[in-house]
Amino acid sequence: MTPAGAAHELLQEVLDSLPQHVAVLDARGVVVLANRVHPEVGGVSVNPFEQACRLGAPYAEVCRRAVGDRALSEKVSAAAESVLRGDLPSALLEYRSGERWFAVYVTPRKRPGVVVSHVNVTGQKQVEEQVRWLAHHDPLTGLLN
Repeated sequence: MTPAGAAHELLQEVLDSLPQHVAVLDARGVVVLANRVHPEVGGVSVNPFEQACRLGAPYAEVCRRAVGDRALSEKVSAAAESVLRGDLPSALLEYRSGERWFAVYVTPRKRPGVVVSHVNVTGQKQVEEQVRWLAHHDPLTGLLN
């Protein structure tokens, strides 16, 4: 194996060990590298973007396949395109998929392109909801304050 091939294999192993889905896009918004999150690392059926992401696919197409909600897929795709064009230095947005919540981070690469990561933030969202409920309810009786 060539040094470049070994480096690529190592990079793929590192990416595959991450608990979030990561896709690297080139300057045209095409997926050039992506990981597979293993259930023992990130949980069962991590997110729809991982399942829809294919090397060589335009990320806008990945978004359309991943989400049944057209407005959401356009929002995620637009965030990636805005960072690709340089309109935004980076982007962050959140979305819900079934019972799970994800935060999408879009960050520029040193070479033209971006890195898009989908982080499961369900636990954080559950805590936020509990805090909101406690702010307006008596914890002992459950009645409104």
